[in-house]
Amino acid sequence: MHRPFEPEYGPKADPGRLYAFVAVVSAAGITILAALLVLNWKSSGPTAESMPALLMTMCLVFLGELRPLMRLQHTNREAATTTVFTIALLMLAGWPLAAMVQAAASVVGGAAGRKTWWRTLYNVSQFTLSLGAACLVLQLFDIVPTPNRPWAPSVTYLAAILLAGVAYFAVNLFLVWQAVAIWTGVSLRAIALREWKVELQVVGASVVLAPLITVVMRHEPYLIVLFIPILLVFYRSALAFDESEWQSLHDPLTALPNRKALRRQAELLLGSPGDPDQGGLSSLYATGRSPAAMSFPAGRIGLFLLDLDRFKEVNDTLGHAAGDELIREVAHRLSSAVRAEDMVARLGGDEFAVLLPGLPDVEAAQQLAQRLLDAVAVPFRLHGFTLDVEASLGIALHPDDARQYDVLLRHADVAMYEAKRSKAGYVRYDPARDRNSPDRLALLSDLRRALETGRIEVHYQAQASFRDERVVGVEALARWRHHTRGAISPETFVKLAESSGLMPRLTDYILDVALRQAAQWWRSGYGVPIAVNVSLRDIENPGFTELVARKLAQHRVRPEALRLEIAERVLVGDAQTARTTLLGLSKMGVRLSLDDFGTGYASLLTLRRLPFDEIKIDRSFVSGLGYDTDDAAIVRSTIDLAHSLGLRVVAEGVEDPATWSALEGYGCDEAQGWLVSKALPAGEICALLAERVPTSAPSAPQVPSAKGPAGAKAAPSASANPSSVLKGSSVPKGTAASKPPSANPARNSPPEQLSA
Repeated sequence: MHRPFEPEYGPKADPGRLYAFVAVVSAAGITILAALLVLNWKSSGPTAESMPALLMTMCLVFLGELRPLMRLQHTNREAATTTVFTIALLMLAGWPLAAMVQAAASVVGGAAGRKTWWRTLYNVSQFTLSLGAACLVLQLFDIVPTPNRPWAPSVTYLAAILLAGVAYFAVNLFLVWQAVAIWTGVSLRAIALREWKVELQVVGASVVLAPLITVVMRHEPYLIVLFIPILLVFYRSALAFDESEWQSLHDPLTALPNRKALRRQAELLLGSPGDPDQGGLSSLYATGRSPAAMSFPAGRIGLFLLDLDRFKEVNDTLGHAAGDELIREVAHRLSSAVRAEDMVARLGGDEFAVLLPGLPDVEAAQQLAQRLLDAVAVPFRLHGFTLDVEASLGIALHPDDARQYDVLLRHADVAMYEAKRSKAGYVRYDPARDRNSPDRLALLSDLRRALETGRIEVHYQAQASFRDERVVGVEALARWRHHTRGAISPETFVKLAESSGLMPRLTDYILDVALRQAAQWWRSGYGVPIAVNVSLRDIENPGFTELVARKLAQHRVRPEALRLEIAERVLVGDAQTARTTLLGLSKMGVRLSLDDFGTGYASLLTLRRLPFDEIKIDRSFVSGLGYDTDDAAIVRSTIDLAHSLGLRVVAEGVEDPATWSALEGYGCDEAQGWLVSKALPAGEICALLAERVPTSAPSAPQVPSAKGPAGAKAAPSASANPSSVLKGSSVPKGTAASKPPSANPARNSPPEQLSA
């Protein structure tokens, strides 16, 4: 069994060199065949005793050439008994007769199969030379069979039989593989390492069966029919292995290479562990359009990932049969849109990959990406419907974006999802947009350890009242100084925690530290509430209310001493769960603040139905009050709206006296920003509170139960009517900003009236 060299197979690496090789081999084979014919023209013919065996063997050679046992449509391999009977004929009657019979069978088989004349000539020559190599090995052991003196193999000649079979296949496979190597530009060694598994089964079957057939032919020729089932089992086993390899490397729906084949091809191109010399690559036919390895032009190597947008709608509307048909059509269009040396693979579902070697520059990659998107964008006609299909494509280039296949694939995947998110069609990988880079994973691991070891610091930023300029609250802000990277911005590590599932642990940590500090302040007579930011995951956690109650009880802090800030964007989550959690917190007596108001999705209905005590106007509006009339109008109307709903208003980002004065004129309740104070460590904020918050006599706070009291009220404070510590002095300036909360005067006592 062998796969004959196909002239249409794969890209033409060097046609001129191939035809020269075919011409040399053909000339040598035909010359030797002609010499054998001339030299043995007058030799004695077979005896009457040997004639039946020879005739039957020759008929089987012709039959095997004309009627292969099996041919596989995917791999282009065929199982034929020609080889085993030709070797048997060599052992029976010698090289001249075996070569002539095989040549005649090849000519007849070529004519029947409509093969080109030069291909038939090449097959005749390769068989002649292969049989000659086996004959030379037999002659070394003084075995020279002729038609009138057939040879009967015995166990004493086992080594000669094995070596003759090896010589036959070594020459035959060399001639076939060398032709394929020249045609495709692949090294001979690489081809041999890929093909030897299948060919070893064929060689073993032929070398073992050929001498047995010879013995049977010498003594009982008609028993040869008993070998046909054995041959069938051998060859079908080899072909089944070959077919299973093809299936393991291809997608059954589209016949495109699959993820495994893509990896093998990419590792070959990138010079990764799948180097052809290591024998780990697929068969030459295993990559669909083009061979698994060939000569490619120099340049960048591109890996594209393409995903169909809204493919699920097709399956849900028209059924999975229509979805499969669409996938096949997309596969055909993508294969038609790429170059001959490119590989299109299906990774699964509606996701495809394209491997593109030899890209001269980034612009060429972008042009090819647009060509693929244009091919997909042409309307499809399915089941009587015209479908407009769009796709998102991510681009990653070697060596610019990665040097190893796994990293390149991940980067292409990141770029593809960015294209899907931005609806940009195609996007090239950008490390700045990669949320799952190794650096990010390392930072996440360090953040987890920092939480476990208590290395996350909590700083506090004060809030001041516009009414009397006193400090009426503080906000707890997380700060992280990395042991090697230095200060990590809160925006960086908070987003990291939110996207990784670490946010609940961070919230728990900040709550614990902040409430412990609040308990100390209240025992010292500084009755100011402390604000803590919570995330969407916290609000959507059904057990969050109980967690807050436990923390309050643990640190013996009244619910009114805690404000929870909820960013406006959390309102796009599970509305019912968020509402249930917020109502539970409000009934407990915890004050709620809607943070970053104006930047998210809050509506008047939201403000009316959810139990917020205050809103915090985002600094993006406050910072423009001095020069942007639109911002001024938005801030003024927001303050009026909140007051009409009974909500307190806090302005963030107050950094200069002019902004303070404008907000005071609009009737804003509280300010937070550098003008009031920067974010300070616990020791420094205590000094600020001692200076700007009049103290009351320390006393033990009233502690809620684990479930929290319903509608707990604040006790009057001794600091309710003192003269303001800021009154009569200029408003203090600070250096670092963040976000705070406050209380709704229509629902609860103002924060300056809270006492221990």
